[in-house]
Amino acid sequence: MLRLFSILVATLTLGHSVSVAQPVAGDADSSRVLRTFDFEERKLGNVEDLPMYWSKLGGDGFPHYVNGQLSTDRAQSGKYSFRFDLNGGSLVYRYEAGRIKVQQDAHYRVETYCQTTPLKHARARVSAYFTDLDNHTLPETIVHSKLFATPAEQSEWSRLSVELTASNPKAAYLVIELSLLQPAQYQPPTTLGAQALYPQDIRGSAWFDDLHVSQVPQVLLSTDRPGNIFRQGDSPRLQVVVNDKFTDDLSAQLVITGADGKSVYQRSGALDMATAEVLGPNRKRVVMPLPQLAAGWYQAALVMSSRGQYVGEQQLAVIQLADNGTATVPDQRFGVTALDLPFEGWDELPQILPFLSAGRVKLAVWSAAGDIQNVDSDKFDHLLEQLQELGITPTACLVDLPPELSKKLNNGSWPSLLNAPKEVWQPQLAYLLARHANHLDRWQLGADGTDAFVTNPAMRKAYKLVYAEFADLMQKPDLAMPWPAWYELDGEMPATVALSVPPSVLPSQLPL
Repeated sequence: MLRLFSILVATLTLGHSVSVAQPVAGDADSSRVLRTFDFEERKLGNVEDLPMYWSKLGGDGFPHYVNGQLSTDRAQSGKYSFRFDLNGGSLVYRYEAGRIKVQQDAHYRVETYCQTTPLKHARARVSAYFTDLDNHTLPETIVHSKLFATPAEQSEWSRLSVELTASNPKAAYLVIELSLLQPAQYQPPTTLGAQALYPQDIRGSAWFDDLHVSQVPQVLLSTDRPGNIFRQGDSPRLQVVVNDKFTDDLSAQLVITGADGKSVYQRSGALDMATAEVLGPNRKRVVMPLPQLAAGWYQAALVMSSRGQYVGEQQLAVIQLADNGTATVPDQRFGVTALDLPFEGWDELPQILPFLSAGRVKLAVWSAAGDIQNVDSDKFDHLLEQLQELGITPTACLVDLPPELSKKLNNGSWPSLLNAPKEVWQPQLAYLLARHANHLDRWQLGADGTDAFVTNPAMRKAYKLVYAEFADLMQKPDLAMPWPAWYELDGEMPATVALSVPPSVLPSQLPL
């Protein structure tokens, strides 16, 4: 969520399905695995090319001659896998709706093993979502795994997974999709719209095997310290919140690794639910003590299992300070980029930043997540006052158009301001400045590291337009434009540049 950054430069300025009984609360012998697809269907009498109950999706970009089939050339286990072959275009197969029934408020995990040929553009993916009793898709429940292609130097199978909760009262069935997609299907829309040209792989294959659908516990990790930062002498404890209909079958393995990737602590055993604090229906909290650690950064991983069956993993970063955590004087050369930190996490910044000696912090006041004005302006003012008292300088970043404004511009981005009536967007910007300009004198348009202002001339024009509005509302506005350091600064220069350097560049190489 938080990334340290240096101000030194920045101030330039996805078988046959085997049905398993649904788990019942308190039944320790019930299985959490609802479906298993191992694609070993020949021994069951399936002589078709496709596994049973899987159907191909059609449409623009999904040609009819691109197909999948049961295959023996590669398998993660057994003899068969489900192979997807490209001939241009994309390919998606769906396990039909109405076959995997779900329980209200239960949490589900869909995981599969995947392997691909070397792919430059296309990517494999597993997706899942819920439908209602009439098999109508509930769009807001759709989740996708990471986009995946096997690295050239790797021969092992990789695991793809998604998790989703049946919190929608209409959720009745779970649907699974396996995909091999070209960029036109997975990349966000561009300003060119239908005229955009996307690269694609003409040839390529992906194999899916050992797909499991499980009802799993929903687990959240946390500590009782802001930012999970512990002082010397503290008694570090890990708080595990488990949300599930039954928990007696759960075991956990806690593994703590250092920054070098080496394990420094490991503990396995059943979760002690007898002493758990009840937080609500099916929701309990267990406290796990952590060992005394040497100063440094650590990753705590809690791997959950049920009778030997993996049901999920949660990770949490922990920092152990070298001293008692006495705050030091903020150093204006260093700061924290908190653009990915949600609004509800901002309260902890005044407690965390002094431990890091951070003299600056970047906050996303406008983003796809919302507008700070629609959250709690008074709370934001109080945060700014706290930062000022600590000697920490905030930079307010307009990362994206907020949802309300983007909707008015037909899901537009910054360039859409160029052809939009001024009265559509200017009042919202003016109110933001008028409300908070007394506590904010540093602003930024766009997120760090983006090359949009370099590669898209319309972004430069959008910057100029927004800057003009800043200039009408305040004297000598400090509005930075993000610019990657590997591009030359050319053309009309912005008022301030937020120059970003990739981590592959070492400090000694900066002068180059």
